[in-house]
Amino acid sequence: MRIGIICALEKEISLLRDYFVVEVEHRCGSIVITEASMFSNRLFLTISGIGKTCAAIATQALISEMHCDIILNTGLAGGCALGLHPGSAVLASGAVYHDYHANEFNAIDERHVFISNSRLNNLATDILKSQGFDYSIGIVASGDTFVMDNNLKEDIVRRTGCLCVDMELAAIAHVAFLNSIPYFSLKIISDSADEEAVTDFFFSLDTYSTYCSNFIYLLVRELSY
Repeated sequence: MRIGIICALEKEISLLRDYFVVEVEHRCGSIVITEASMFSNRLFLTISGIGKTCAAIATQALISEMHCDIILNTGLAGGCALGLHPGSAVLASGAVYHDYHANEFNAIDERHVFISNSRLNNLATDILKSQGFDYSIGIVASGDTFVMDNNLKEDIVRRTGCLCVDMELAAIAHVAFLNSIPYFSLKIISDSADEEAVTDFFFSLDTYSTYCSNFIYLLVRELSY
C-alpha cells in the first residue's frame, strides 16, 4: 500500500522520520516528500504548510505524483466542544469548511461534509482504546483563520456542529474526495479556540505533536499486518 501522510507543521511530522526507514526525498515543485518504508507499505510524508491552499496542493502532489492509495492527516486543533481539553483527541468523522459560503453556482456549500474512511476510523478507534486515550468522534471545521475568539468559535459551531477547528483538513478531504481516495484524520486539541488560544497553542506544540506522531506510527503499523 502507498500511504500519504500530511501535516501542516514540521513539529507534527518530524518524529515519524525516526520511526520509519527513510529512503529518498522527492520534490514536486515546492513540495518536499520524504519516501520511507514500513513492512510492506510505502510511505510518503510531507509538510503542507499552514492553510487550505497549501494543504490542497500537497495532497494533490501525494495523489498525482506519488500515487498514494490513502491519505492520513494529523495535527493540532482548537477545541470547540465541552469536555475537550488540551491533549484530548478528535477522530474526524468528516470535515467541513467554516469560511466557505454557498450560492446557487457552487457545487458544494459550507454544510457539505467530506466523510472520512470508516475502516481507518475503526482501526483508529481500537488503537485509541488500547492506549487509554481520551477521544471523541465528530466533525472538524477548517478555514484560513486561526480561531482565537469565543464569539467566532460559537458561530462556527452553530453553523457546522464541529468538535474542533483547524486550517487544513477540509481542503485535504476535499482533494481526496475529488480523486476518490480515502482519507483519515486524528486531531489533538492544543487550545480552546478562545482568547488564550495563541499562548496555549505554542505551549502545547512540542508535547502534543509527539502524540500525533506516535498515533500515526501505530496506525501505519496496524495497516502493515
